[in-house]
Amino acid sequence: MGAGSDYFEKRPDKTNLFETMRTAGYEVATTPDAWAKASGIKAVALFHPKDMPPVTSGQRAMALKDMVTSAVSFMDRDNPQGWVLMVEGSQIDWCGHDLDAACAIAETLDFDDAVGAALDYSRNRDDTLVVVTADHETGGMATIDPRYADRFVNALGGSQAVVKRVAMGNKGASADPVESFALGARSADRKEAPLNGETVWGMDEVEDDRFTLTWGYFSLASRPLWTSEDRFWGAHTVTLVPVFAEGPSANVVARQLDNADVGQALINLVNGEANVTKQVQPASRPKNVILMIGDGYGFNAMALGNYTLGDLNARRLPVRGYVSTHGVDHVVNDSAATATALATGKRTRAKATGTVVQDGKLVPGVSILAAAESRGIATGLVTSTQLTHATPAAFFGTQEDRGNLPGLANDFLTFKDRSGGDGIDIAIAGGRSSFDAKQREQLEAQGYKVVDTFEPKPTQNTVMLLAPEGLSGARARLRGNSPQPSLAQMTHAAIERLSTDQDGFFLMVEGGQIDWKLHDGAKDETLVAEIQDFDEAVAAARAYVEAHPDTLLIVTADHDHTISVLDNHYPFASGRCGVAKRCGGTETFDELAVKVDGLVHADGFRDPAVRGDWPPAAVLVQYAWIVEEAMKKESLKAPHSAHFVPLFAQGPWSEELRGYSDQPEVGQLLHRWAATLSD
Repeated sequence: MGAGSDYFEKRPDKTNLFETMRTAGYEVATTPDAWAKASGIKAVALFHPKDMPPVTSGQRAMALKDMVTSAVSFMDRDNPQGWVLMVEGSQIDWCGHDLDAACAIAETLDFDDAVGAALDYSRNRDDTLVVVTADHETGGMATIDPRYADRFVNALGGSQAVVKRVAMGNKGASADPVESFALGARSADRKEAPLNGETVWGMDEVEDDRFTLTWGYFSLASRPLWTSEDRFWGAHTVTLVPVFAEGPSANVVARQLDNADVGQALINLVNGEANVTKQVQPASRPKNVILMIGDGYGFNAMALGNYTLGDLNARRLPVRGYVSTHGVDHVVNDSAATATALATGKRTRAKATGTVVQDGKLVPGVSILAAAESRGIATGLVTSTQLTHATPAAFFGTQEDRGNLPGLANDFLTFKDRSGGDGIDIAIAGGRSSFDAKQREQLEAQGYKVVDTFEPKPTQNTVMLLAPEGLSGARARLRGNSPQPSLAQMTHAAIERLSTDQDGFFLMVEGGQIDWKLHDGAKDETLVAEIQDFDEAVAAARAYVEAHPDTLLIVTADHDHTISVLDNHYPFASGRCGVAKRCGGTETFDELAVKVDGLVHADGFRDPAVRGDWPPAAVLVQYAWIVEEAMKKESLKAPHSAHFVPLFAQGPWSEELRGYSDQPEVGQLLHRWAATLSD
């Protein structure tokens, strides 16, 4: 079912394939009415001569969801052995190629309605598996909000100047490079509804009820340089894409890490292999919990790490999910509020650190660190940033503004009394300048050993303040060019100290400088090094979990950035790369080598006969066009985005994190763990 009847009956070779198909036993329909009368067991229904019109035109002969419903009904007629149906929401991709955000939203919602139609069928049965995935991402779409977008647009001379800079002129129409849309809430009947004061995912205090979409630098910057009469299109990216599955054997499909393996899993199911989903028994309460936060570590940064470093340790964890990261007042959130959601289980305002909204006011929240301490559970914090930086501070501080560093330092001093425990057992971080001599004396009076150098085997409550501010960059620490340790060494030291506690422990580890490099707009090996530093820390934690299966390990991110990743083949294949120096433009892109030996199904990368004239595989990093272009003109930092972020987990209770979680729900699980110590 679909469109393209001309390719069957009005062909240059004069062959009428519809007649051939009728001879082979197919019923042929070119209108919905004709399709409704099809009564056999084989049919082809093509409702438009060429392409299906865009959903926004209102001219489609049949909606995708209706095609799904009718196709399912048709397949059910005489197939006692079951059936396989493939459904494609194809024009999401077309909109991405056109760099048309309004089109992409409409096609995505249309596809989602089709998913709903499939679930309406499958959820009334126990024998139907629904799998939803993507083939790739297109255009490097970035989801930001007006407070960020306006800043960058204004730096480029305003909206009209921005449109003019990337327009195709007389070569064809161009979609606006930056478009804002009203927030919406989809009601139970799957209709769009305006915000109208209605809470959308807990965004009770949002002042600007819009979000903004834009596209990757490479494609938008190349568009005005396009000289051919052929259609210009934006490039695919190599970002990791989701796999959702529900029904029998869903876990068999959803656990695959590569699209070829998803296909093989489906073939195996059709062949009758691995077609029984094992029931996961409820696990006993984990004794220990390790929460690892890659600051800014979204799906695109993970794709960068995966291709330059090889298969990442986080991706080897058996449970996978994704997390929304907005706050009560903004679609795009900051590290303080996102970390507070993870620490307290409650969403809060941007910049709020450990404080949550109650009756319209910010009040101190109860963090998982405090909840654990109050029950005698050992606790620790590890970060490559300052101890008083937003993410670690959300676990012990209670400041309305993350910028109040003296207040956060004082919060660390008073945390022991406020939590009712014996104080944080181990803290390894930078941020020495946040604590003066008197405050260090106060910490020592509380029984802490306060040191400025790394101790790999601490034996008492210890605060290691290893740098005046943040630690040295990961590249220096990983190469031994800094006296400071890697994040993996810090993680191992913290676990060594905490694992001696009989009641278990909670440890938060942050790879904080991934975010710093992304704010700087880094596109080179310094960004990869920060990802490597965090991934090696994940490996250290994972090794402990493998040896101690009573430990829950959670790896996630607090938020994402506007980064996306390209390869050095596809964007250049048809010359739609005018901005690149190798295509006659002015921009030089760092080409980061793909670690072929670290990837599955990478034979084509190894074989020069398959590669042809292309150089060995490499990847390129880009940010949203308005971000990169404005950063050339003004001293601006690249912004966060509202993209969902990944979550990986292993150990008891990890199954509860499979699939979608709203960020506060992760924190709520942690608090439930602390509250059930007596189990």
